[in-house]
Amino acid sequence: EKIDVKVVKLGDSGITIKAWVWVKDSIDAFEVACYLNKKVKEDFDKVGIEIPFPQREVRILNEESLSVTTPK
Repeated sequence: EKIDVKVVKLGDSGITIKAWVWVKDSIDAFEVACYLNKKVKEDFDKVGIEIPFPQREVRILNEESLSVTTPK
């Protein structure tokens, strides 16, 4: 069976890759997608590829302008 894989986006936190897979019956598409996702994750783990998650850093430039209230 033919599988077409393309890099579609180079983002700041990762690379988006899409795969197009042809199945004989549309009912099988969900099972095939689940199998491929699991297989890709397992193969990434085997070779030490980690999937990043977005991280944000918050810097407070002027602490004096902050007011914090605590619930009673």
